[in-house]
Amino acid sequence: MARTHERFQAVLDTGLASRRVEMLLLLVVWLLFLILSLRVFGPDSVYTAFNSDGAIPVLMANDDRPITVFDTYYYSADRWGGWPMLIAKWLHLNIGLNWTDQRLHYVRTTWLFVGLLFLAALNARAAPAVLVSALIVLCFEPTIRRLMFDLSQLYAWQLPALFIAWFCLRRFLTKPSPAHLIYWSVAFYFSAFFAIWSSVASVPFLVVLLTLEALRSRLLFQKTVTKRRIGVVVVLLLAATASEFLMKSNYHRHSLKHFGFDFKTRMALDSGYLYENLLINWHNVFQSLFFPLILIALSFVAGAAGRLLYTRVAGKGPVRPRLISLFEDETATMIVALTGMAAANFVIMIFVSHVRLSSYDDRFHVPTYFFGAISGLLSIYLTIRIFANRIAITRYVLPLVLVGAFLFLGVKFPPRAMSDAYRIHRETALALSQKAPGAVLMGGYWETYVFAGLQPTNRMTPVPFEGTLNRIPWTPTSLRGSPQVVIEYQRSELVSQESLPNELSQYGILLKLQEPHFYENGPYAFALYSKP
Repeated sequence: MARTHERFQAVLDTGLASRRVEMLLLLVVWLLFLILSLRVFGPDSVYTAFNSDGAIPVLMANDDRPITVFDTYYYSADRWGGWPMLIAKWLHLNIGLNWTDQRLHYVRTTWLFVGLLFLAALNARAAPAVLVSALIVLCFEPTIRRLMFDLSQLYAWQLPALFIAWFCLRRFLTKPSPAHLIYWSVAFYFSAFFAIWSSVASVPFLVVLLTLEALRSRLLFQKTVTKRRIGVVVVLLLAATASEFLMKSNYHRHSLKHFGFDFKTRMALDSGYLYENLLINWHNVFQSLFFPLILIALSFVAGAAGRLLYTRVAGKGPVRPRLISLFEDETATMIVALTGMAAANFVIMIFVSHVRLSSYDDRFHVPTYFFGAISGLLSIYLTIRIFANRIAITRYVLPLVLVGAFLFLGVKFPPRAMSDAYRIHRETALALSQKAPGAVLMGGYWETYVFAGLQPTNRMTPVPFEGTLNRIPWTPTSLRGSPQVVIEYQRSELVSQESLPNELSQYGILLKLQEPHFYENGPYAFALYSKP
């Protein structure tokens, strides 16, 4: 039997302020900001970027080859779980759905917003505060906004699966019915598996959540939560982790067998650079626009931990009642969980060599920024709530605070603005598909996939120059059957406008220059080659 305790209510449970009306209004607001985000933060906007990395998911979704093991991860990169593109490709092959960058943006943004609903559902009494906090961080922090809505990044797919796994985990640990236990255990396994499939970094996040939820359930639901049930979720998490590991191993085996390379991301403990990594990563976090919010979240958790430690050391009474009091408040629990995951991601950045070898790219900071900033806003909300409770004005103050936050979000929401770079890319892609439909397009890595990904029809086959990173390793064979090869030379490194060769050998195929000024647009210039 759960402990009975008085819960905070942001609104009254009668009349127009009933829970049903509140949830309906919240869904309307959620839908409004979803529509705004779909319109404003697309691949064509100035707030994100569309390049060859972002084109790969589009090309994966539209690939006409049969589904293979290679489709389970972002092409040639095992850090990026490919299940969203795998589902999209299945739809393409079976119902003829032709994917564009905009369509993928619509699906992944909707999925991201569904994840926010699950996050809010974890704290139903303060759901408006959770939702507005997440939306403010998502839409206003430049780094988070850019990388969350970038098609080349995995976070918009990973985090909703993580939030759903968290939701299922809590239900499994608190539902006494055996039927419910089976349902929520299966749901937890699959949502955890998809989160880990998206990124193996989900494992430490799930460990943080499992530890916290197990402790919370043992304290609040002692008669319904047993060690056996906690053991089951540990086994389920291990099973989800092992499932992804086996699938990734099969991906490496398949890649080595068919393409001569395993495409394995080399990761190791960066033992010789830990102090340097700590300083550089902390400096990068410090530069975040919402660093003060992260600091507030850290202060809240440190303060709560300090208070518990003081209670124990100073002999001010048993620690257990204070822990129960902390976990009875779902907002406080969420603050601790989000801060814990933000800290776990920061530790990963310090200890994993791949972050340093990638020049400490800011994409690795997204979970720390996102979780930490939301936690900071919720800490402010909880502080306001506590003071409002003390002077008995909660029912007036909190609705005003939440309505004000949503109004601020709506008024300050970024305006729609199209990227000039995207416009040039799209113009160039469409022109090339009309002038040389179905031909091979060659150039540097950044001058090939980006154009093929923006061609809805007559799509060209992107083949980077020999020796350049090639994410679709079977495409060079298309040179043998293509009478025309269009080569971008103005921005590519292999050839230049001043020394455009009459003959060019690529992948064992000799190409002869036919038309040096085949097409030009902005910074791009293309020449037409053919086989002799």
